[in-house]
Amino acid sequence: MVGQIVRKFWILASAAVLMVLVIMTESVVGQEGGAAPKVTIAAAYMEDVVDQARFLGRGEAVSSTEVVARVTGFVEKIDALDGARVATGDILFEIEADAYEASLASRQAELNRAQADLELAGIELDRKQQLVARDAAPVSELDIARANEKVAEAQVAAAEAAIQQAELELSYTQVLAPFDGRVGRVAVSKGALVGPNTGELLSVVSESPIYVQFSLSEPQLADILEQYETDVNGLTNNEESPDVFVELPNGTLLDETGRVVFIDNQIDPTTGTIALRAEFENQDGRILDGAFVNVQIQALEPTASLMIPQAAVQ
Repeated sequence: MVGQIVRKFWILASAAVLMVLVIMTESVVGQEGGAAPKVTIAAAYMEDVVDQARFLGRGEAVSSTEVVARVTGFVEKIDALDGARVATGDILFEIEADAYEASLASRQAELNRAQADLELAGIELDRKQQLVARDAAPVSELDIARANEKVAEAQVAAAEAAIQQAELELSYTQVLAPFDGRVGRVAVSKGALVGPNTGELLSVVSESPIYVQFSLSEPQLADILEQYETDVNGLTNNEESPDVFVELPNGTLLDETGRVVFIDNQIDPTTGTIALRAEFENQDGRILDGAFVNVQIQALEPTASLMIPQAAVQ
């Protein structure tokens, strides 16, 4: 019984294999009987190609700061607009200045009094010198007069320093832009009480020029140094620095070349890379602080490469 079942199984299996072979044979015959496929022929050619190395970089403002109030007072006027461009010295905020103007006036009055005391001390010193010369007064009174004059001179100097401090504090009631750039969101409202400990009023970042920071691996750095026949310091030289290009986040190649201006002094042992910084004029403000971009460094000389037309590639 078992032998019959085994025999039937092998008969069925053989039949199935035979059917597959027949179907495959018919398929091949059908293909061979059809028309021959068309083949496009194009000649390969040699062309000079400038190799490019690509790296991931990030925009970094040359100058960036958080603006804070240096004196305490109520915000009287906000001159800065959210996201506006500003120039060095532009007024961003105006803090109520009445108290600081009064303080300056008080310091000026103290200076006037100290100058009057100094003048009186000088007159007294002259009188004592004449009396001592005629033996009409003891020398000790002359010494006291000289000391009083020096005290009066010190009081004048202290009053002048107090005026400088008062003028400085008064100037701080106008919060100025420290450099050319673009401001962020204004963080306070008119009438708010601000001071050195109340936090930032807004941030300012410079836009032109701007840095793009990226990293090279040890082999990549060695290749570039070998190709340009220079050392690390030479890469930051205007004449020897390679051209650096930036591809913006939308894929557009920035129509401006940059140059390497900084190379770190050591390899990062955790990543095996070294940090570089390229500088771009960024006149159009296309590179933003903190934006991720693709960095390209071109080879110094083109190399002959075998090129195959796209039409010949299937």
